[in-house]
Amino acid sequence: MKHANSAMSSAVGKRVFAHAVLVVVLFVLLSLVVTYPLIVQLTSAVPGAPGDNVEYVFKQRLLLDMLLQGRLWPISTPNVYYPFGYDLRGGNMTLINLTPAIPVVLNADSVAGYNVIALLSFVLSGLTGYLLGRLLTRQHGPAIIAGILFAFSMYRVYLFGMGHFDHFGTFWVPLVFLYLELAIARRRMRYGALAGLSYAFTGLGSWNFAFIVAMGGAIYVLVRTWPWRFAWSDRRLWVAAISFVTVAVVILAPPAALVKMYNTGGIAFSLADADAFSGDILAWLTGNHASSLAGPDVLRQTTVAPLGWTALTLVCVAAWRQRSRTVLALIVVLAVAIVLTWGPTAHWNGARVYVPVPGVVDRGVARLMSAITERLAPFPARFWALYRPGSIFIPLPAYFLFLFLPLFNSLRESANFMLLADVAAAGLAAVALASVRGCRRPLILTVVAVIAFAELLPAPGVYGHTEMIGQPLVAWLQQHPDGAAVARFPIRKWTNGADLYDGYMSGHPVTDGYVALQPVGWRQVYPLLDRFPADETIALLRGWHVRYIVVAPAAYADDWPQVERRLAALPNVRQVATVPYLSRYRAARLTPAPPTSPTDYVPVAEWIPQPAGTVLDMLRIYELVP
Repeated sequence: MKHANSAMSSAVGKRVFAHAVLVVVLFVLLSLVVTYPLIVQLTSAVPGAPGDNVEYVFKQRLLLDMLLQGRLWPISTPNVYYPFGYDLRGGNMTLINLTPAIPVVLNADSVAGYNVIALLSFVLSGLTGYLLGRLLTRQHGPAIIAGILFAFSMYRVYLFGMGHFDHFGTFWVPLVFLYLELAIARRRMRYGALAGLSYAFTGLGSWNFAFIVAMGGAIYVLVRTWPWRFAWSDRRLWVAAISFVTVAVVILAPPAALVKMYNTGGIAFSLADADAFSGDILAWLTGNHASSLAGPDVLRQTTVAPLGWTALTLVCVAAWRQRSRTVLALIVVLAVAIVLTWGPTAHWNGARVYVPVPGVVDRGVARLMSAITERLAPFPARFWALYRPGSIFIPLPAYFLFLFLPLFNSLRESANFMLLADVAAAGLAAVALASVRGCRRPLILTVVAVIAFAELLPAPGVYGHTEMIGQPLVAWLQQHPDGAAVARFPIRKWTNGADLYDGYMSGHPVTDGYVALQPVGWRQVYPLLDRFPADETIALLRGWHVRYIVVAPAAYADDWPQVERRLAALPNVRQVATVPYLSRYRAARLTPAPPTSPTDYVPVAEWIPQPAGTVLDMLRIYELVP
């Protein structure tokens, strides 16, 4: 009998292991398909147009350089945003995403490190989505579909295409909800601690996600434990909650304090800036813009990626057929997340919605809203930046959260609440499919899985890719290894991830950079830099001991002849070289829209797909003679 039990346990163990291996292989293969052609250009290009993606290639290189120098902290360099310097604390440090790439960077390069983490984010998100579905249903088939819906959601593919490397750690979020459910259902301290650990790792990847997941987790717990009088009378639940908070605070408090101390100028965005990145309600009616089935369409940065018709259908089935408190909690999280993705004000077809009203109504509403927005709110904002005479905009819940909820004004892209919607939808889809019974069950689950994946599958290379070719400007500066400071103008053209990387690799200090929260000193002098080639700008550059000035004529457009004449008239300024500025962006079928916000510093010319190496401009290099 003992031998029989041992044999049975061994057989069960082998079967579980085989299931696990098959699930891992499945999500690896699906991830290779979704991210294609990433695997064939692992060391030569990064997905998406040059912007945030190349910024994180730079961060990986910076982290590696610090480690090779034997310096673990601070992760900074004086050669960016010169003379103020660049510090990783100026944005999402995302060390938990950067650090695992170090072995790849050491053995290949930072491009490969970025791409490996991007690929792994899909695989791991599929596996954790699967685990959440498995917990909710105890079934493999529905759990696999949950993993597919979460890992390859339109929102996650959007993050991949836009180069939001700091958001690649989405795979921790299903674990947060998984362990919250276990903590509530089983009242064990260890599950609360594991939920806190998963949440802390989420925050170490992205501060935005830390806030968003905290909101989603709180909503889930409040709904799931209703009626609170009975649930919270159990001391074990309080112990689990305290363990969650303790683990999360111990891990997150030190880096949060470091970021807060560094960003003395504040970490809040303006209301107008946050509204510019609002989700579009119309997106929920138009399907997958990047789908290989529907044919790709222009995907604006301000458009929220919807769930997809498959996920929405399964959510409706779960809501109709299931009445458990867990399902209700997921539905509430989903509903709140969807509304918050729409941002502070209603947007339709890429534009803020304004409703024409009589003058007396317009004036009355404007006075009321300006009083609330600018005087009564604990976190006031500028109402008149959104005002249009003769009409009123439609404020949404995110508008009032922006004014009254602490830290909500630090979220620039409310579309990131799609993360919560995707997690909740994946769990609900698994619950809906768990009720499928009968001999046709395997066929039904297979068909649903194929339909879901086909709907979410982006066209190959739909976001294009940035080829990491060497710019002649970098080569020219490397041939002049005098360590002299370099200023590049116009300043907005150079304030992007790709030119940040080039500036760092040149070996010269550069007076520009790219980070969410620029150094306070640099922000103060930015208006002066933006007036180049004014006399006071030249005087500032001399005070900084800048030697080389790089000018991009095409970025000045019709103003270039005037700028050129002004430069020619400046004393002790001489042109020393002319070098081409090359395109590195290639897109097969989809062209991302140009920037829609004045804070979105992406070079517009580089968002137009050209054969790599196409000359976009002839840069003029000037020398400031002492």
